[in-house]
Amino acid sequence: MNRGRWLGWALALVVATATGARAQGVEFLEPDGGTVRGTVRVRVDMGAGYQNGFVVFYLGEPGKPLRFKVATVADTTGLFGFDWETQARDARVSDGEYRLMAVGYNAAGEVVGQAAQTVEVQNEVTASSLPSRGILLRYNMTPGRESKYVARGRVQVEPGQGSQGNDVSMFNGGVTAWWNARVLWRNADGRAQVRNTVYHLSERSARGHSNPLSANGKTVSLMMRANGEVLPRTDQAGVDFPFGELQLAFPREAVKVGDSWRSPMQFVVDGRTLREDTVMATHTLTGVEWHAGYRAAVIDSEFEGGPYRLELKGEDRDNEEWLADVTVMIKGKRRTYFAYQPEVGRPLRIEERQDQFCTLELEEPPPAPVGGMGDMGMGMAGPEMAPGPGGVIPGGAIPGAGVPGMPGVEAGGMAAPVAEKPAGFEKASTAFKRVKPKATAGVEATGTVEGAAAPAEPPKVDVVHFKRDVQLNITQDFLDPLT
Repeated sequence: MNRGRWLGWALALVVATATGARAQGVEFLEPDGGTVRGTVRVRVDMGAGYQNGFVVFYLGEPGKPLRFKVATVADTTGLFGFDWETQARDARVSDGEYRLMAVGYNAAGEVVGQAAQTVEVQNEVTASSLPSRGILLRYNMTPGRESKYVARGRVQVEPGQGSQGNDVSMFNGGVTAWWNARVLWRNADGRAQVRNTVYHLSERSARGHSNPLSANGKTVSLMMRANGEVLPRTDQAGVDFPFGELQLAFPREAVKVGDSWRSPMQFVVDGRTLREDTVMATHTLTGVEWHAGYRAAVIDSEFEGGPYRLELKGEDRDNEEWLADVTVMIKGKRRTYFAYQPEVGRPLRIEERQDQFCTLELEEPPPAPVGGMGDMGMGMAGPEMAPGPGGVIPGGAIPGAGVPGMPGVEAGGMAAPVAEKPAGFEKASTAFKRVKPKATAGVEATGTVEGAAAPAEPPKVDVVHFKRDVQLNITQDFLDPLT
């Protein structure tokens, strides 16, 4: 089988520098200079009479052209501003000095003033300020301690090599989970029981529909040690909540920046069905950053898993449900922000991205004409057409399914034309099965293929079973911040 790999500041402007935090009627309220980190609140005031105006913000490094950041109108308090995410996953801001510029306009679009502010972004904790022996990574297992979590998973499906041009967006979706984790008790040997109470768990379809999942409203308990080792569960038959076991198993000794270790790690194979697996993963302490007000160890994990046999489920534009069986290999990366201070001892955020390499097995009718004979005349075989992209879906007529003979049409005469099939997976591939098929004209095989108007008794069509490597890129993106 062939498998491939795919993965999932504008305008430059030089402006005059205003001295101080206030100039010409525009005043910076936040930040007030100094050191900033994480999510930075940026707020300015234009004074009375300008609530119907707007403010344009620019951002850049000192000595370089400032770049457009955002334009805002007044909020409910009459102030103008935005939240600057310096630790955004896909747009991280390097530590260093930055200059903010705010230019105020009245309702007529005339400049009424501007102001500037200089700040120092400092998210990273310098190595010189860390313990020389390293960091001891431990969970706080104090009985009665409770943490709240929310996980939002996103599934993005794209056609890969050999399947370009096919519509697979109907298999997009995701999952949302809210739960509490409470430490019930702890033994003298350090083992503790943690109970996860699931308050909300649902899947999202590509069409935006939300459906509750089986673990919604239930509790799932597990035994774990302070270093994150999870002991096998014996009392949770029939209840699975893999999001509650995303913690890492840490080394028993302290680790330094750059150190790596291997330990078992659980990950979610398919969030919409709660299928999970545990594999050996490689973890590396890549640094220490300030996160949510705490010093957090930044741990990058790499893992692989598979093959897995999964069932893709999706909805097309007609809100019909479709199913497809795929074989999946997974490569994933996870970043964990772990507050290692003994009084905290918990993950602050988990970011994970998986690339799932899929092959799809198709079934198609054989390339032989099928049509009426005798009194009904002889059918005309569908025209030979080149296969679709990557040999996924033949274009034009259904291979091997001739148009049934029509009354009064002699052999060699013209038969009724075959209706053109729509492009894409949705209704052209017999590998996708309708969950609740409509009453439609066409040839029934594994699924429903649209063709010419069917006679009273549709012709018999044999199905040839064979494999074609249709590759899909499924990106599962799980974010797990504390609330």
